[in-house]
Amino acid sequence: LALALYYSHDVRGGISDQAVEMARRVSDPKAILAALYTRHVILDGSTKVEERLGVATEILSIAVRGGNKEMELESHYRRILDLMALGEMVAVDDEIEAFSRQGGELRQPRYLWLTPFMKAARARSAGRLEECERLGREALAIGQRAEDPTSALFFETLMVTLRLVQGQVEDREAAIKRYMENFPEIPNIRATLANLYFRQGRREDAQREFDQVAAQDFANLPRDGSWVVTMANLAYLCSYLNDLRRSAILYDLFLPYGAWQLVMGSAAIGVGSIGRFLGILATTLSRWDD
Repeated sequence: LALALYYSHDVRGGISDQAVEMARRVSDPKAILAALYTRHVILDGSTKVEERLGVATEILSIAVRGGNKEMELESHYRRILDLMALGEMVAVDDEIEAFSRQGGELRQPRYLWLTPFMKAARARSAGRLEECERLGREALAIGQRAEDPTSALFFETLMVTLRLVQGQVEDREAAIKRYMENFPEIPNIRATLANLYFRQGRREDAQREFDQVAAQDFANLPRDGSWVVTMANLAYLCSYLNDLRRSAILYDLFLPYGAWQLVMGSAAIGVGSIGRFLGILATTLSRWDD
């Protein structure tokens, strides 16, 4: 029920708490795993990163004890996301290696493409940009053979972040628009398009896309795993368009996340400190000390 009400931000947490409590009370390991996994999912995009890591670590412990190899693999992936948000990159690399070993044992195609993908994301963070693209394309090829549509979405996300670093965004517009058509309910795709227009100096196009995403002063944006990423994209736009009123609103919304690294949803792509985006907004608002 908590998963079914994922987009009902005010009620999903309480229902998840009930599920975890009930599963613990009846001492059913499978039920506990299911309830904890749901708990981790609904904490995506929240400020409770340490709690999320604790949940993923407990899932790993229960899965190991019970010999549940698939859930053990899932928990390694979840720990990668959390440790990346916390900036614990040595631990992230250890988890990627554990995921790789476990995925090799299971030999499930839908997991095998994730290893080169995560290594591609880490290569991007380290500035090894050619390696990033090579590994990303390797991951896409494996994912396509496995007929996993997520691999194409993750690949396009990786390529956008890579091209932004390289200053080569000209070939990304068509891909972003294609994914906006395929996934119209994900506001961050439109925010990414607005960011691309900003990079190209296309002010009117950037303003048009920004106004659609920022309607109702961000109140209508779903609090899902991509909410924080959307806010970061919009920080660039608020500054570029010199929108002081919405910069102030965005700064207050974003401030509780300032201690962590920005991770691109479930794609395990770390793109730097959220404090940097807060700095952009503070500069726009002439809050020089901040």
